[in-house]
Amino acid sequence: MSYKIVMDSAAEVNPRLVGKVVSVPLTVSISGKDYIADENMDIDTFRAEVRASKEPPRSSCPSPDAFCNAIGECDRVYIVAITSVLSGSYNSARLGLQMYLEENPGKKGYAFDSLNASGGEALVAEKIIELEEKGLEFEEIVKQVEEYIPTITTNVVLEDLSVLYKNGRLSKVAYVATSLIDLVAVLGLRNGELVKIAQARGVKRALKTLAETSIADIKAKGIKKITITHSAAPERAEALKATLEKEIEADIVIVPTGGLISMYAGEKGLVISY
Repeated sequence: MSYKIVMDSAAEVNPRLVGKVVSVPLTVSISGKDYIADENMDIDTFRAEVRASKEPPRSSCPSPDAFCNAIGECDRVYIVAITSVLSGSYNSARLGLQMYLEENPGKKGYAFDSLNASGGEALVAEKIIELEEKGLEFEEIVKQVEEYIPTITTNVVLEDLSVLYKNGRLSKVAYVATSLIDLVAVLGLRNGELVKIAQARGVKRALKTLAETSIADIKAKGIKKITITHSAAPERAEALKATLEKEIEADIVIVPTGGLISMYAGEKGLVISY
């Protein structure tokens, strides 16, 4: 019996997932120019276009056909999508899966709303693999993954929140409050929604708050698997990893953000998921 995991490209394929998942790309656009947000996207050029444009960038989710076609041959399929609060990708994934199952009677499939993005979304795929390797039944895997999803935490530090605000992913209150007197927000994905969990004066203090908040939570929960993603900020990612390693023992991987998350994170964005 074979299985397949399909994710949209809001999830970064970290080293633990290479060769184990299929990624369906979203599309990001700026100034009338479209970029396919896959592994071949020129993210640096896109960032430059965003900086030069007066208009905010936009994104569009994969079509149901794209999800359906990505499944291919397998007995069981799991689709993992970015939080439905921020994108229509989950609804598209459900429709694509329905199309596939109607065309392939006897197959099993399920689409998960990850309530997350980036490294947090990828953790859902890792959980599916873990449970499949234990030999659990399809229905039990679905049950356990649905129970696991709300426990995933993603924390974020972004220097520039303008794209999130202009695209309606961040409230005006949160945006204005952190745009004054050099305040930098520490954001978090909670129940699929992006919210402000702390703020600090300046980036250095915000990064320190991110590390301290995450470490306390990781210790309390006994987390052993962590993903750090970054948007053109490898030095910040490595510094966060080093700080974590002084305090906890865990499998920590660092991955650059793909096209969609880079669009929202802008320059020097840092994300931790566990």
